Amino acid sequence: MKISLRVFHGPSVHAPFAAVIAQFTNPFQHQLAPSVVQAQWRMVSDRPLWEGSAQPPDSVAFEGLACLLAVHLQHPDEPQDAAVRIEAGTASRPSSMALGFADPGATSLVLQTAIDLAEKIFLGAAEDTDSLKRLAPRLRQVQAGLQLALPHAPVARTLARIARRRAIPVYPVAENSRIWLFGQGSAGAHFFSAAGQADSMTGTLLARDKLLSNRLVRRLGFPGVTHLVASNEEQAIAAARRLGYPVVLKPISSGKGKGVSAYVMDDSETGVAFANAAASSRQGVIVERHVAGDDHRLAVFGGKLAWVAARYPASVTGDGLRTVAELIEAENHRRRRDPAATDDGLRQLEVDPDVIVHLRKHGLSPDSLPPAGTVVSLRSVANIAKGGSIADVTHLAHPDNIHMAEAIARSFRMDAMGVDFMTPDISRSWREVPCAVIEVNGTPGIFYDSRAEKILLARFPAGSDGRIPSVLLIDAPAGVVQRICALLAAKGLAVGQTSGEDTMLAGHKRCQRGDDLPARVMALICDPGCDALVIEVTAGTLDRVGLPLDRLDLVLGFQALSPQLRSVVQSCSTKFIDAIAPGNDIAPLLDAVLQRYGLAFQRPGLPIN
Repeated sequence: MKISLRVFHGPSVHAPFAAVIAQFTNPFQHQLAPSVVQAQWRMVSDRPLWEGSAQPPDSVAFEGLACLLAVHLQHPDEPQDAAVRIEAGTASRPSSMALGFADPGATSLVLQTAIDLAEKIFLGAAEDTDSLKRLAPRLRQVQAGLQLALPHAPVARTLARIARRRAIPVYPVAENSRIWLFGQGSAGAHFFSAAGQADSMTGTLLARDKLLSNRLVRRLGFPGVTHLVASNEEQAIAAARRLGYPVVLKPISSGKGKGVSAYVMDDSETGVAFANAAASSRQGVIVERHVAGDDHRLAVFGGKLAWVAARYPASVTGDGLRTVAELIEAENHRRRRDPAATDDGLRQLEVDPDVIVHLRKHGLSPDSLPPAGTVVSLRSVANIAKGGSIADVTHLAHPDNIHMAEAIARSFRMDAMGVDFMTPDISRSWREVPCAVIEVNGTPGIFYDSRAEKILLARFPAGSDGRIPSVLLIDAPAGVVQRICALLAAKGLAVGQTSGEDTMLAGHKRCQRGDDLPARVMALICDPGCDALVIEVTAGTLDRVGLPLDRLDLVLGFQALSPQLRSVVQSCSTKFIDAIAPGNDIAPLLDAVLQRYGLAFQRPGLPIN
């Protein structure tokens, strides 16, 4: 099937949002039953198309299925966040589907894949299942690529969602970097998960190495762990004996609980734990004295404690009727269906070799039938990535423990840090009980919207949306752009301007001749040296590529616009003046723009000509 794709980097006459638009001719005039669609879909995916409370329609048209698949690929966990618009074709007009994007390349791939899948499902319903099966490897490759190109990771997705609520724009910094620019120019900030641009490289390097981070924690006068390093199994056993069982074995550099074995009790278990940790660490394996208590994550952002979360190992509770394996499946089903479980960031429980070993240590197996009310621990490590659970205990944290976390983050030169603190009682000072900082993490995870709000609030205070002043001129006479830039520069702002094929920031040229409007505007947005934007375009350019931004402070049109384009521009601008006459005083208009950003601007009026 031939698919035509067009990218509009801002609202356009085709869609009220930045979108990739796919046009195609629908070869299928009939519709399918949802049960038929699901049966075909199961050949390439084990995840249902309609989940939770979403009810399938009575029948599914080709365009509707393509749209559903596109949303499923781009917004697998939050379909309600999709910006999408679809128009069924006619005999003389192709079908059209617009899908909003965070990255245009990724969304183009999503649309192509979704339409191909829809075609194969409709063909599969006519007994051509082989073509659909051949798409399964491609689908897996696409989904893996989208994990890099889009904010699919839980932390990035949550931050992006809260940013949209506050009208903070989000842009990819570089393709597949998983680093996102929240805001624009000098008002913007980079985020990698919950880590921000204010985190130091030195602190990041220290945090990645568990040996070095422990040394700095101890040097600061706080309780660290007692450990030794082993490069082979014999050394690991000797270290465990020296420290005294129980011990913990972990890679020197790793995350998300990978390769960690806690509460190791004897030489035999040490050998298994060493092999597990060594598989994730070339530098060696840490053998650490066990610290009794619960694992707590103290999250610090902008130098202040944001929350304290107690983390518990994965477990299930017996009912006297089901085996451990059946209890695990029931819990996974609950986590898939329960919105509260999703909000808590609960992952699916897996029965892997570590779980088998852990159960065996307690005289159990997946086939065991635990009595009603018995809590069956599945892992020794309290880690969300391994199916663990969390509880907010911020209100219980002792002031000394809060001070400790803030001091550690400050001393690591980290703006965002998670301090993993093992203690039997978070309400008691670290001075009073046996405890230890067992790790530090430069990218503390979040799952609650309220936590994402705190992170963004630390960087974008209330009333700030991370935007910079923006002025758009449509079909402007010669010299107008330069005069507006001069007015803004007189205020001390570094002005980014693009006019025709010339792009400049504070008087220095940017971009290559021939670069399109979206690329030129993005070059300015991505530079924190840019304090304000002045963009000159023609009405024809807006028809072809859409508006350069989703929102503009001031738009001046010097020629009458078509009603359709005028409506788009007016809906996306704070102040819009159409068919402005030469000679109008623009200084008051700019004054109003800058005042919205807290910038006083008092200059004598300067006419356009």
